[in-house]
Amino acid sequence: MLEGHDAFLAYAFSDAGLAQKLMRSSPGRVTLPSPSDLPIYMVPSFGEAKKQPSKLGDYHLFMGSRRIFSERAVDALSLAGTGHLFPVHLEGRTENFYWYWSTTIVDCLDESRTKRLMHLVRDPIFIEERLAGVDVNVFTTPEDQDFQFHLYVTEAFKDKIRMAKLKGLMLRRGVSDEKPWKSS
Repeated sequence: MLEGHDAFLAYAFSDAGLAQKLMRSSPGRVTLPSPSDLPIYMVPSFGEAKKQPSKLGDYHLFMGSRRIFSERAVDALSLAGTGHLFPVHLEGRTENFYWYWSTTIVDCLDESRTKRLMHLVRDPIFIEERLAGVDVNVFTTPEDQDFQFHLYVTEAFKDKIRMAKLKGLMLRRGVSDEKPWKSS
């Protein structure tokens, strides 16, 4: 599961009206931005935490589990072929960044063994045969397509992160994974 490294800065919409439109427009579902909404302007924000992280990376979170990738990360991870990319302007940064929304869906969770907290996957167990013929490195599952709390990645994705020396990404096998892999 791809997550944000908590030592790296998080962001929020600078326009509260746009945040409302995109994040809360329909129950249980994110509305994707229209061309007139782009680029989306974001400001540093990590909620109510007293100590705000300050590291800058190639990957940042916004609005909980939404993901922002640098152009360098988009290229290194081949994200253009697996989802939608929406231009984002991060306050204080000159690099190009993109909100990534996966369009690659793989129905591969073993529902009888996957641990959940209500509807959220906590510890996924995959049906390996369903992943064997799939030629993708990042994907979502059918039940998570509307909000994308989780992005699942392969070892090949992790190798690409290492090769490109991308910063700010954290990979967990599940929520109970006490030693997640972190890019520095």
